[in-house]
Amino acid sequence: MYRKIIFFIAAIYIYFLSIFSGLFLFVPVVFLKIYNENLGNFFKNIFYINSSFIIKNFLNTEVFVNSNKLVKQLVNEQKQILLTQNHFTEIDYFFMSWFLTNLDSLRNIFYYNFINVAKKFVGNVFIGIGFLSLISKDIYLCRDIKKDYKVLSKNNDCNLIYIFPEGTCFNKFTRKKSDMFVKENNLVKYKYHLYPRITGLYTIVKNHKKFRTIYDLTVVYDSIDKKNIGEVYRFFDFFTKYDFPNRVYINIQNYQLDNSADLQSIVEYIYMKKDTFIHKFKPDQNQFEKMSYNKNVALVCFIFINILSYFSFKLFIQYDFVRSLYCIQILAYLIYFNLFY
Repeated sequence: MYRKIIFFIAAIYIYFLSIFSGLFLFVPVVFLKIYNENLGNFFKNIFYINSSFIIKNFLNTEVFVNSNKLVKQLVNEQKQILLTQNHFTEIDYFFMSWFLTNLDSLRNIFYYNFINVAKKFVGNVFIGIGFLSLISKDIYLCRDIKKDYKVLSKNNDCNLIYIFPEGTCFNKFTRKKSDMFVKENNLVKYKYHLYPRITGLYTIVKNHKKFRTIYDLTVVYDSIDKKNIGEVYRFFDFFTKYDFPNRVYINIQNYQLDNSADLQSIVEYIYMKKDTFIHKFKPDQNQFEKMSYNKNVALVCFIFINILSYFSFKLFIQYDFVRSLYCIQILAYLIYFNLFY
């Protein structure tokens, strides 16, 4: 019960910081981006690193990887990267932020541009993150093939695109639909994954010729036994039903694409390897190492976001015009995000 309460407090805290830092930053950053395109990425990176600091220190959660060398390569690679990950809980996205502390320098945090691919629902619920998404060109999908194709086809000059190819969480309900699709189309069936949606990846690879490297993450948790993979793990369930993990294990693999490569075959191969890894992996018997984590960088980001949020909240409490401005910003954001973004 203790970890559930602490995670509830941490989640509320992160949400509060996202709202008030986002509201404070949104207007100035929109204007300042005219002079420097990297500002949106910079503030988003700082916020994500701040979130990792809170989770790591409030809940004492540790992340372990098969290779710290691959961690460094992933975030400091000179090539443009597609980062893929399995998806069986709504907390899976939290752990990308650990990687950002491994950038070679604070200067790189300013220039590093990673793009999230998520459902539009996320931007409507997490408004503060949505603000930062608008100014850093994250991709939101609405499950309309024509609209999503158009969004994914846009020129994304970035270091990394972070995507969950399964499209939604793996559970007993989504698995039924996936298995029907697999059976109808004579495709590969997986034990711990939905059949990946190739269309999104294919659109990115087809329209962005520089994306020829895939880094794949297979994430497992010490608090979720493999026999329970397939249960529904919603975000709010970790407040009441499930414990937030103490240890997170990430198996990193990288793959190269060439122009003649059959993307579907490669993705099917990747997911077969992921299935095998989960089937064989034992949290209490492995040779994974603790992921390198730059505590100093994370602490600086934590202090910065908290100071920013404190002044933002103080202005909100003290001045009517600030409250009105913030309400107008939220309304304008929701209209723009849902109708035009």
